[in-house]
Amino acid sequence: MEEMNNKLKIFISYSHDDEKPFIEEFRKHLAPLKDKGLVEEWYDRMILPGENYQSKIDYNLEDADIICLFISANFLDSPSCKKEKKKAIELQNKKRNSSYSNYFIPLRVGR
Repeated sequence: MEEMNNKLKIFISYSHDDEKPFIEEFRKHLAPLKDKGLVEEWYDRMILPGENYQSKIDYNLEDADIICLFISANFLDSPSCKKEKKKAIELQNKKRNSSYSNYFIPLRVGR
């Protein structure tokens, strides 16, 4: 019999300019939760060569239980990050009106 996957899916949105140290540090903090099988993370570095970049992002955004936006000046300057932020807000508004809702967490990083 197949077990249900009860892991919370976390989508991490960030500017690549902020990957070190913020995203690496955040992922270290997630490690104990991942080890216990409570969460699984997804971020764009998991996209494999040849995969459609935007469709993978859109799919994982829509599939996420928790969307973490690492807001920084770099994030606000990035067209890709702005697109992810807009999509995250749209998803939250759409899901808020359904029986399922995700969590949208903006995190301010930087100086």
